[in-house]
Formats: sequence, C-alpha cells, structure tokens
Amino acid sequence: MKNVIAAFSNAGYLDIDGESPSAVLDMVRKVARTLPSDFDFVLDHRQDLLKQARSYRLQDKREYAVLMYTTWIEHSLNLTLQELARDRSISEIHIQTFLREVSVRAKSSWLFVLLGRKPLSNRVVARIQRLADSRNAFIHYRWSRLSKQVQSELDSVLNDAELVVKDLQRLLRKTGRLCQITGGT
Repeated sequence: MKNVIAAFSNAGYLDIDGESPSAVLDMVRKVARTLPSDFDFVLDHRQDLLKQARSYRLQDKREYAVLMYTTWIEHSLNLTLQELARDRSISEIHIQTFLREVSVRAKSSWLFVLLGRKPLSNRVVARIQRLADSRNAFIHYRWSRLSKQVQSELDSVLNDAELVVKDLQRLLRKTGRLCQITGGT
C-alpha cells in the first residue's frame, strides 16, 4: 500500500501532506477509480538500497556498499529526472530512453539544465562519478586483488557517498511531488 500511495503521489495524483491516514486511503480509493488505463507505477527500492549500503559499510564490505550507494543514487536521479521530464510533457517512451541511455554524469549535470533546473554542483557531480567509477571497477572485476590502496580509495569514496545522499535527499525534497512513504510494510 505504501508503494501505491507513493506512486500516486509521485505521479501527481495525490497531495498527502498533512493528511490523516484515513483521508489518504479515501483519496487513494477515489484516484484508483479514475486512473488512466496506461497508468503504471514502479516500486521504489531506494530506502532498502540505502539501508543495505549502510549495513555493508558497517560490515567493511566496501565493494557491496559502493554498489548499493551508487544504485540508490542512480534511482534517485532517475526518479527526479523522470518527474522533471513529465512536467515538461515529454513522452514516457522518450523519458525511458534517456534514462536508459544517458550516463550518470549527464544525469547529474546537463540533463537538469535541459529540463529547466539548475545542475548539481561540480563537487557533487565529481563525487557521483567517483562512486560510479568504483562500482564499475567492482562489477567489471577490474581489481586483481583488494590492495591497501584500493581499500583506501573505497573508504574515501564511501565517505563521499553519504554527502551525496544528503545532497540528493535535499534535491528530492525540493522537487515537491516526490513522496517517500516510511514505516512498516
């Protein structure tokens, strides 16, 4: 139910700020009866990804922490860019195409400008790119062994990860319609 409410809110069908749980349920029932036939929603896994990233970091599983942080970052960028593109009446097929084909660097910089928003700061873009590069090194097995230098670099990248999370959470709050439902399943 949390995912349904978040999907309706993210798509602009609900404004749940300050509403009681029973009022939100009434609003969901009403919206559900009037949804267009092509309405679709995506489960938002960002909360679980962030929780897993932090858990892996505490366990000293740096590579997995980087993987989860970077996936959280890309999901957050994609969600933000998707909403900005919808605000500009860009078709869903074009939105899905650019989300799939555009690099993480582009998603965190010039694509924001094309969609009418200020890009992320150069510092945030650089941090995101470092995380993406570290994730790619792990995924594509570019390390022959986990040397002290690689461990140190991963520790530095992981320090940057929490800073990026805070910056993107601030961005998500600023976009307004992006809803994150918290609590039990």
